[in-house]
Amino acid sequence: MLEALGEENFAGPLLAVTGPEWWKMMEGRLAARVDLVVDAAGVGSSATVEKVKSEKAGTVLAAGHGRIIEIARRAALASGADLVVVPTAIDGESAVRRDVIERDKGAPKIIGEKETDLLIVDSGLIWGEHEALTRTGVGELLAISPTVEDCRIANLAGLKGLTENVAERAVDLVGELFDWADEIGELTESGIRRLVELLIAREELARKVGSRRPIEGSAHFFADLAELKLGVSPRRGALICMGVILMMELQRKSSRPAKQFLHWLRVPWKPEDLGLTADQIGEVISALPGYVRDNKLPYTVIDDAALDEATIKRIINAMLSPLLKSSFQTRDD
Repeated sequence: MLEALGEENFAGPLLAVTGPEWWKMMEGRLAARVDLVVDAAGVGSSATVEKVKSEKAGTVLAAGHGRIIEIARRAALASGADLVVVPTAIDGESAVRRDVIERDKGAPKIIGEKETDLLIVDSGLIWGEHEALTRTGVGELLAISPTVEDCRIANLAGLKGLTENVAERAVDLVGELFDWADEIGELTESGIRRLVELLIAREELARKVGSRRPIEGSAHFFADLAELKLGVSPRRGALICMGVILMMELQRKSSRPAKQFLHWLRVPWKPEDLGLTADQIGEVISALPGYVRDNKLPYTVIDDAALDEATIKRIINAMLSPLLKSSFQTRDD
């Protein structure tokens, strides 16, 4: 589709919101002439929004992943432009999420909605060099498990959690993720498509319920705070995967099945993959109660459990513990 779409297919001017690395990957494949390339990775979100508005963009082309797509969606909303998304990796829900998110002032804040007018998932771009990054996208779906448990904890505390029906629908998405483990792990064309479809189904569930409560909980709060404190935003998907492991252990649920699953898919979620130390992770965890309280976030295991020094040490050690010896530890392909 990139080669087939010319400028006649877009309302002009056509502005690409991207970064040098991602633009280099797709520049030669796009038939349409781009009027201006805005380096969102270099100038930041607010400057990108103002630039797109000043240029009176007719179409914003988001070329990249994660935060780049978030910034492009925000710029398209502010300028009233159409939005075309071409992800170079499926590292989370940013390519399919309608919410416009602002992160300039700390915790993420939803400031509006902007529909994607055209989503182009090009397997060639994803195979180019971001295979591991795309695999971290499973974290958004895997996080449903501790999120549903967060809601059960809220229900027990007499607070609003989830109905049994909604919880079952959410957990079904995790089951489908497991069913497609091999295809997604190998990033076949059908596996990439199914990953995107499951992320879309996740967003549709939240929209039907009228809340992100069924799909986002303590694992996301950990990832959001880790980004703020440690500045590792390009690896958000990996942080969510790490949050899943930590929050499952905090809930006193064994994280071994999740660790086995991530190992099988070759997801780089471990501290060494992110260049983090156990002490840094401990600092984030210890700050979680204050972060949740200050931002008035929903009740989760973070509110329910005592996050003292001994508990933090316990869940970090559980995260760092090796997998049981089994056939899942060895891939012969």
